[in-house]
Amino acid sequence: MPDLKDIPDNVRWKCAAECAAKLPALYEIAFRGALGNKYDALEQEIWMEIACMLRDVVHDCFLPVKDAREIARSIQSATIILFGPEYGGEVIELAGDNAVILVKRCPFLIHGHTLATEHEHVFSRCMALTLGSVSIML
Repeated sequence: MPDLKDIPDNVRWKCAAECAAKLPALYEIAFRGALGNKYDALEQEIWMEIACMLRDVVHDCFLPVKDAREIARSIQSATIILFGPEYGGEVIELAGDNAVILVKRCPFLIHGHTLATEHEHVFSRCMALTLGSVSIML
């Protein structure tokens, strides 16, 4: 068996992130037909748990969380760590201590499109992940 250390980190990271980003579409293909509307509720629970993983990444990587802007940027960084560099966007600061994450590239949309899943369900995943991660970091 080859030594995994011989495979460059960026190659391993790309493979892992691409696999993680494809999983939602693959699960949707496999289970939505059998579960119907129940699928959405079950999937949201999963994304809320992944939000806890984002919190752990932010904490373990010592990313800043002292204000809304830092929380939003740290969530973006943690999302890239978990799902790869296909995720991209910007943070828009609002009045007071408020910020909005504007997603411009989403690996779930990219891979959902290549696997021919319905795009309408991606938004609920994103909202569960983002809102869940923000609420547990406050």
